[in-house]
Amino acid sequence: MKKWMITAVMVTTLWLPACSSGGGGSDAVVDGGNDAVRDVPGDPGSDRSDHDEGQDPGLQDEGQDPGLQDEGHETLTDVVSDQGIDAKVDAAEDTVKDTPPEDAGNAGPFGFTIRVPQAHEVECEGGRPGSPATFEFWDTDWICTLEYGGVSGHVYVQSTPVACHVTLSAVPEFTTAGAWISVGGKVTPISPATYDWGGNHHNDSLEVVSGGNKFKYYHSSFGFGWRKCQNMDCILVYDQTGADLVEDGCTKERTLPATCVLVDHEGHVPEFVDVSELPADQWPCPGDPNDR
Repeated sequence: MKKWMITAVMVTTLWLPACSSGGGGSDAVVDGGNDAVRDVPGDPGSDRSDHDEGQDPGLQDEGQDPGLQDEGHETLTDVVSDQGIDAKVDAAEDTVKDTPPEDAGNAGPFGFTIRVPQAHEVECEGGRPGSPATFEFWDTDWICTLEYGGVSGHVYVQSTPVACHVTLSAVPEFTTAGAWISVGGKVTPISPATYDWGGNHHNDSLEVVSGGNKFKYYHSSFGFGWRKCQNMDCILVYDQTGADLVEDGCTKERTLPATCVLVDHEGHVPEFVDVSELPADQWPCPGDPNDR
């Protein structure tokens, strides 16, 4: 009897490790090979780099400490870039493109199918030790008018936040989930299209390529501290590569006006109201050195 008990104990001892040594699960693989990632912007929020002609440089940085902003921003941006934010954007872009949207969207104006924006927790690089590592940003989807070269239509660009870097504030990076142009009710996909948050001042811009030109939606008026006060309201036209400026419609004369609206969090498209129809205390921006 004792011999059988000893044998049972030995068998149990040998059996237990064998049962506990198995493995399982699958590794999630994210392909970060997208070559079409935007360059991480500098701080367009503090510098209207496309056209400063006619501006008063002394007013652009009024109330700011240019040395603190420029030096600190460039240093942090360089560090962030070196730490691999581009790779994170690559991987996140592929995830966005390979993942079907939670909501198929709503029938919207101009033949577009409007998605319902979602909130995203985005990991941020940089910042002070102990500061938040993640921030919440929403999908940022714009619909803008396009009137140029005999073409009259609208563009719709869906932008999803996928990364973030912290300078003086948290600045999100976006990937384009989809972009289309509607002319006469006919909707056609366009590519590339890029939304830029616009640095700490949030002087945002939207670029699309269509009909052999690159169109950059920007702002014709900046107020105190060189900050926008309204949505994008004008267009700069470049050649298709973006290397040569063909026409600057964002001077104080606003020769290429545009109206842009942001799809709200319920997926509704606001009314299109041109900035020229706003009250005088809302546009041009208060403090604009080129105030008309």
